[in-house]
Amino acid sequence: MGGMLSAFYAILVCSRREAMVFKPRLTELALPMVTCRYMDDVFLAFAWQDNEQLERATEVARYIAAEGTGYPHPLVLNLEPEGTQRFLELVVAPVGNRIVISFYNKVAQDWKQDGGTIQMRLPNPYSAVTSQQQLDRVTGTVQRMLEVELEPTEMWLALCELDIECYVSSYNPSYIAQALKRLMLQPKMKRKMKDMMRKMLGRVEERT
Repeated sequence: MGGMLSAFYAILVCSRREAMVFKPRLTELALPMVTCRYMDDVFLAFAWQDNEQLERATEVARYIAAEGTGYPHPLVLNLEPEGTQRFLELVVAPVGNRIVISFYNKVAQDWKQDGGTIQMRLPNPYSAVTSQQQLDRVTGTVQRMLEVELEPTEMWLALCELDIECYVSSYNPSYIAQALKRLMLQPKMKRKMKDMMRKMLGRVEERT
């Protein structure tokens, strides 16, 4: 099972391997790319124009995932099939020559499908969680949506589903309004996004 620091040591080992071995191989590709690791999940996205570039990118991905050339034994990366991926709370999908990111809300999806929920994500409001902690959790969720730079239409859908989740979780409906007001103060927010959030704020405030 390992000790309390086993996960921390594993992250250090993975980070060292990525910096010393994987990064040079990725740099040699000279292709637009995004790489990200969160805990034990690794995400690679390459942009390619022809089959030769695709073949080289695939070869590097297989090198990283292969036992012996990838992570040190006994760590092995399971390579998922190409195409649409679920990563953290996101759905990352190739659409034409673009990568489209949308927010995945399991609670809202379950509720829309059959009116029930299998697993709640937000802490139970009737537990020891304070009102401020509930507000902070909702605000943090909206902040994550902003950090991944969702398109305004995807952001609108994600906020609607968060609204559903708050309703299903018996959260105060004013929490989303308070979160939007707080985050709209960010000076670097694009005007189009701020206009969309202002529209959502008006929609939420009509019910509160």
